[in-house]
Amino acid sequence: MARIPKHGPMNMSTRYELLIDNNSISIAPIDAGKAHGVNLQVGWSNVAKIFAKNLPSPLEIERAIDLIEEEISRTKAALEPGAQVHAKQASIRQIAATAGLDVPHQTQLSANAVENLFTRMTMAAYGNSAPEDADHSSEFFAALIILRELMHHLEIDPAVIDLQE
Repeated sequence: MARIPKHGPMNMSTRYELLIDNNSISIAPIDAGKAHGVNLQVGWSNVAKIFAKNLPSPLEIERAIDLIEEEISRTKAALEPGAQVHAKQASIRQIAATAGLDVPHQTQLSANAVENLFTRMTMAAYGNSAPEDADHSSEFFAALIILRELMHHLEIDPAVIDLQE
């Protein structure tokens, strides 16, 4: 799937809040203004239902990615260039900690850190041992895949992890 192009000058002042819910994803502007949010009709529960077990198979991982990419494409989701995306959900903080962030001292989760964690988790689907420090639930893996795809296709890098929920 092609990346969604962004146009215009960098605007570091546009801030959004990310919320991955059971059946939806919301990336809503925090600040008043002309910025539009993103609402996707897929959430961690929709993705987790694809998995037959807590640790999905390679085919189930691909199906989950396809589901998220199709929803991003269908809605033509895009954020303001240079947007700051804030996340304060416990599940995102857990992903950040598992990806190696020293929570609460580090508060920016890079796309590279998410990709590395995704690779470690995916290797378990191919028979390698799963990372011991990771939650092995289907919900954790679903949230990780969603965050990875959002960061990739909406060019979120880094995500700002707010320490208070």
